[in-house]
Amino acid sequence: MTFDTTPQTRLDPRYSDPQATATTWAEAEALLREAELFWISTVRPDGRPHVTPLPAVWADGALHFCTGPEERKAKNLADNPNVVLTTGTSTWNKGYDLVVEGEAVRVTDDGRLRELAAAWEAKYGSSGTSRCGTAASTTARDTPSSSRWRPARFSASVRGSRSARRGGGSRDVRPRSRSMQMTLEVILLPVSDVDRAKEFYRDKVGFHVDLDGEVMEGVRIVQLTPPGSGCSIALVDGLQVPTGTPQPGTYHGMQLCVTDAKAAHEELTARGLDVTEPQQFAPQDGATFMYFKDPDGNGWAIQEYRRRETEPLHQVLAQLSAE
Repeated sequence: MTFDTTPQTRLDPRYSDPQATATTWAEAEALLREAELFWISTVRPDGRPHVTPLPAVWADGALHFCTGPEERKAKNLADNPNVVLTTGTSTWNKGYDLVVEGEAVRVTDDGRLRELAAAWEAKYGSSGTSRCGTAASTTARDTPSSSRWRPARFSASVRGSRSARRGGGSRDVRPRSRSMQMTLEVILLPVSDVDRAKEFYRDKVGFHVDLDGEVMEGVRIVQLTPPGSGCSIALVDGLQVPTGTPQPGTYHGMQLCVTDAKAAHEELTARGLDVTEPQQFAPQDGATFMYFKDPDGNGWAIQEYRRRETEPLHQVLAQLSAE
């Protein structure tokens, strides 16, 4: 089986002119190759953002940049490799904007470092090479190192085009890869009364109502999201799910996460939610739970993770798996 790794480009219709066309990947690559100054955004261990300008080289489908081990961005990337690089022009009616998201990986292969040093010199001259050091020095722990950063998401807008003149155009470029990325977005929750369930999750649990409307004839969807969550629940009336429609009250084990179970319990009970007292099943963080059910009997657990307040989720899980 072969895989097409050529990125696909598409417009976001919410922010684009109906007659606009997406920037091609070839155009985007050309802009990345020619851009001389980028702004890198990383996250400090305490959660505060850090932004600084730097040069970068686009090669073999990835952006490459340099940093010393004691620099702020290097320390940030050691804790959280997720990064955003932006470039573009500062004019309003013409020019372009590029935003690339991905995960930074340190380059240590001596041969590859020599190739990158040559690419830096070709683009920036001898000053660019001295900034990142020679291929030999970049492998040392106390000298600048090079990081490779293959984008997971890319967006570009070109001002002065039809889409820009009519309110802005956002292009979304997502490379196809052998390792497909997925996000859990919505859980279809079976309920017998959509209005009653909406009132329960909004008023007693504190979920935010994102959508309440008829998405097609005879089908109403109410979508609600827990505060701070990337995943939502959907209450549906009139929709038959092709894989099978579960019965109300049959969902159990859905889990919410808070950083302070006692404070959450006080807030939820003040809202009128019938939730159990927090139970600590073990001394370590993450072992305290409380439970509640909705009017149909769908069951939820609320877990306390105090570390989530100061540490990213991927770091918490990595440390737990190593214990």
